[in-house]
Amino acid sequence: PLNTTQYYYLNVSNTGGVKLTNINFGILATPLSFESTGSCKIDGSQILESGATCSLVIKYSPTATGSGSIVIQPTA
Repeated sequence: PLNTTQYYYLNVSNTGGVKLTNINFGILATPLSFESTGSCKIDGSQILESGATCSLVIKYSPTATGSGSIVIQPTA
């Protein structure tokens, strides 16, 4: 809904057999933003050992109507 805030919670898991280092989640465009309450570091310093998980919290605060989509593709 317009002029309200919603939060979306995503878990990021390393299901591979090796440690992932320097994971970068990129930058989100307004009206989306990362919240610091998630356990994933969003500054490119995230490390996930094999089998580990961290969480992302994304805030959505629309100020105009319309439609769109988002793709989050972490890089390591």
